[in-house]
Amino acid sequence: MVRPCRQCERREGTIAQLTRELDSARVQLALLSAERDGLRTQLTSSEAERERLEKARDRLAARLKLQLSHRFGRHSERGDQAGQDGEAHADGDAVGTSGVGPEKAKRRRGQQPGRPSPRRRSYEHLPTEEVPHDFEVEDRPSCPSCGEAYEPFGEEPHEEIHFEVRIVRRLHHRARYRRRCHCVEAVGVVAHPGPPKPIKKGRLSIGFLARLVYYKFGLGFPLSRIVALLSAEGGQFSPSSLIGALDALGPLISPLAEAIRRHNAVDGHLHVDETSWKVFVLVENKTNHRWWLWVFVGSDSVAFHLKPSRGRDVVIEHLGLTRNEDDRLCLPGGRELLLSSDFYTTYQSLGAEVAGIDNAWCWAHIRRYFLRCGEGHIACKGFASAWVERIRALYSS
Repeated sequence: MVRPCRQCERREGTIAQLTRELDSARVQLALLSAERDGLRTQLTSSEAERERLEKARDRLAARLKLQLSHRFGRHSERGDQAGQDGEAHADGDAVGTSGVGPEKAKRRRGQQPGRPSPRRRSYEHLPTEEVPHDFEVEDRPSCPSCGEAYEPFGEEPHEEIHFEVRIVRRLHHRARYRRRCHCVEAVGVVAHPGPPKPIKKGRLSIGFLARLVYYKFGLGFPLSRIVALLSAEGGQFSPSSLIGALDALGPLISPLAEAIRRHNAVDGHLHVDETSWKVFVLVENKTNHRWWLWVFVGSDSVAFHLKPSRGRDVVIEHLGLTRNEDDRLCLPGGRELLLSSDFYTTYQSLGAEVAGIDNAWCWAHIRRYFLRCGEGHIACKGFASAWVERIRALYSS
């Protein structure tokens, strides 16, 4: 048997060692490959998480900026001529300000220099009261040299607009007649009925009540101001007396108000809005005094509803909505209605669910969303400003 040489043994040992090292390297490579794949997966997940966090950060930053603007910024939505509403378009073109260039000076309000003054307004339609004026006999003018008295030489008219408010006490003397015959069936004493009284046994005249209603609801004066106004003219009235008079007039005006509501409900185009209104009365199952004043503005009428809720039942009741054969709410008689309003969910649901109602959203409210978009997102500033300018052009057209 031939023994291998030492050199061959060393070579075989080296080969075996290298083989073991190669196997170990392969195992380590497999482990590293698996670790690499895991790191790649983790990196992909981290990148997705980073993108998600960046988007969340941008959303929170936009909300924070918007909230800071609402809390500490300017509350008016009116934009500057070359300011926030006159930004550049998204494509870089500048948005004009309704055709007014920066080189033109802004026109001041009021009378313009170099323009003729407006004509004086005529008040000849007002009732005219002639008031003569003459000197007393001893004060009539005379010649300072000889003392000869001046002779009359016509009149010099002078117009004066006078405003007069008087509170008077009228004492009506009603004639009475006594029976002279001996007929038992006849009434013993008959008196003239006197002026008509809207409020039975009331002391306020028709003119006073009409002025009270006009001050309260026509001009919107609070009751305390009406009391102060009457007090300045010498009339001392307690607020409770005026409240009682207005409360007694309600049944007299309600038929007219109901007729206006019925006429308003059949209009083809209504502007609808609601606002909170304090009513200090106790209502069962209602814990606060917040009511809602609804307004329906038609082409020739305005209807108001004061309700304790803000639900869509108020609109359904006013419009007299019914259900068709498909159990869907619809307008009576199959008519159609264009409803102009803000984005309140009540109006959205009515437009989506009621057959015959089409929504026309208020551009002033749409404009707010573009303003908020431009305030919260810098990248959308040009886009939002362009739309704000389009809305401005729409209002000025």
